[in-house]
Amino acid sequence: MKQEKDRFEELKKDSSNTIMLIAFIFFGAVIFTFVTLMSKNTDHMFFVFFIWIAAIILVGFIVNDYQYKFKETIIKPFVESKGLRYLPRNMIDEVYIKKSKLIRGYDSIGGRDLIQGKGFSFSQVRVVEYEEDDEDHTKITVIFDGVFYRCELPKNINIKGTYFVHKALINLDGLLPPIFSRTRVRLEHREFEHLFNVYGDGQIEGRYIFDHTFMEKLLSIYDKYKFDGISIVNGCLYIVFPNVDLIKVHLSFSGLDSERIELIKNKIFFFASLREHLFYKYLKFEDTVVKGSSFNSAQ
Repeated sequence: MKQEKDRFEELKKDSSNTIMLIAFIFFGAVIFTFVTLMSKNTDHMFFVFFIWIAAIILVGFIVNDYQYKFKETIIKPFVESKGLRYLPRNMIDEVYIKKSKLIRGYDSIGGRDLIQGKGFSFSQVRVVEYEEDDEDHTKITVIFDGVFYRCELPKNINIKGTYFVHKALINLDGLLPPIFSRTRVRLEHREFEHLFNVYGDGQIEGRYIFDHTFMEKLLSIYDKYKFDGISIVNGCLYIVFPNVDLIKVHLSFSGLDSERIELIKNKIFFFASLREHLFYKYLKFEDTVVKGSSFNSAQ
């Protein structure tokens, strides 16, 4: 506890020092710009442009360095203490994203904050698409930005088919493209079917995996973080959570406090306990946080 508190206090000082350094850089850039404009020497405008570009790049480097130090100093020891592996500069393998068939048609993909446990992994993922207009201007469209979660199904659950869960905005039976040209699985859970449609390879197998308890658990997850889609492919379950920032680092004189760090830890707890929550125990998220979870004990 003392070691963690010392790390926290040291990083808190670094947070203030980092902000002061950023302010000093921009203040220097403003003064240089003001002096140049007062001199009315247009030949120096190139140097003004260069100074501002250099200032922005330097600030970006400083912020990234602070974020990495925060993750290595505060988050990594916490994650590893739970028997998990944390790679702040890595993302979940793109192979899993392609296998899930939940995110398609993208041009570029990136990510960070990979956390791995026994039978599961998740990370921040950002997927974009590039499109050029008639004037050769490139338009960047963000297809997905959030948390991508993957876990293996338990050995006692033998699912041979492929299943997809999508928002029930409209019933597209018979009108879906080939990748989703599967039959709609008819379930018996009014609240779940009001929000989602399930498509898959078989009614009996579909009802076996999407039983009442499993749907209740999915709804409890949805109440916490709204997911866009779920797929079960080749013995793995995939879930995409848009607009969820897994580990968000705040930079301010008073921004680094224990309450915000606890929120990050609780978020990690939530995603790390999903597999156990879905397939082994009906744990409420609050119970998992208070009592702790083995995360990798059930197989």
